[in-house]
Amino acid sequence: MAYIPQKIAKNLFTDGRIRGDSTELLLKLVENGTIGINESLRRGATHYTPIFAALVSGSELTESQFKKFIDLGANVDASFVGLMAMAKITNDKVLEQWKIEAGVGSEHYEDLLMQGLINGNPNLISMVRKEIPQATNSYRINKKNINQVFAHVTGAVDHENIAKLLKSNDKRANLIGYKNRLKRRRGQIDVLAREGELSKEQLRKLSDSRDQYENLIKK
Repeated sequence: MAYIPQKIAKNLFTDGRIRGDSTELLLKLVENGTIGINESLRRGATHYTPIFAALVSGSELTESQFKKFIDLGANVDASFVGLMAMAKITNDKVLEQWKIEAGVGSEHYEDLLMQGLINGNPNLISMVRKEIPQATNSYRINKKNINQVFAHVTGAVDHENIAKLLKSNDKRANLIGYKNRLKRRRGQIDVLAREGELSKEQLRKLSDSRDQYENLIKK
């Protein structure tokens, strides 16, 4: 059966057999010539290449997988969407390698701090803070964004979602997507606790919410 690029991209999110574990599949499709290493998998979105698709569909990159993408000719850069993709990476060594390959510098750190909050990636925040310690520089996440994310992660949690998803047509793909969102919120809480300059009461609310997300992730 012939797979067009757009169908491949859709299946990364909807097929329970590959959802959350698409990196190796994408590499194989590149290696066998089914898709190009920098081919767009979404019409009108030139940045939506196989390495970008792997990350936004919830897969992680190992060091060897990242090296293989680069060896095959994958383009990574420090554009806005490049930083968006980088913010999906939680492996510390891959973050450092991406930073070097993409030419990420101090002019990108403020954007990366924001992306670290949006994506709930405390490892990315740590990488930036190694370069610019919070106590010695003026780089801060916008307070408005801090407040918006705080309100979001401490709001009411729908404990019935998992029961609904278990009755859905592709429960594995839906559950993986749902738990990825929960993990992102848990990560956002960790970033807020570190970067938000919050009150003791706000930190208590974050802790309570984190416990709820942790329990749902384990179900």
